[in-house]
Amino acid sequence: MKNFDSNTAIPHIGKIIRDIVIEKAISEEEIKETLDFSESMLDNIYQSRSVDFETLVNFSNLLKTNLLLYYGNHPLVKNFFDSHFAEQARQIEQKNETIAQQNAIITAHKKVISIYEANDIIQKWTKPE
Repeated sequence: MKNFDSNTAIPHIGKIIRDIVIEKAISEEEIKETLDFSESMLDNIYQSRSVDFETLVNFSNLLKTNLLLYYGNHPLVKNFFDSHFAEQARQIEQKNETIAQQNAIITAHKKVISIYEANDIIQKWTKPE
């Protein structure tokens, strides 16, 4: 991915967008018309190190390129998601343990119910009429 050094700064998304626009030969007129931008807005985006999420998604759609991927391997983003997913994995493991414990309780309850039902049947057979 161009203009991206995963060991230093967040990628300069404006440069990345401009490079992809040039690579795909998309005219400024098409961008301005499709995204409802003025020329100065487009120039500002090309100069920006970051853009708002809506603009990023709109450019991704226009360029048919997932611009979010340029952030995915950056250490700041990667560490954030890794820690977030690690926490979710820990919570899932805790919930799985709780489910396993509850399943064991359900199994024990079913056995107790079976014993009571069997006891009822035995009492009916052994009752004198």
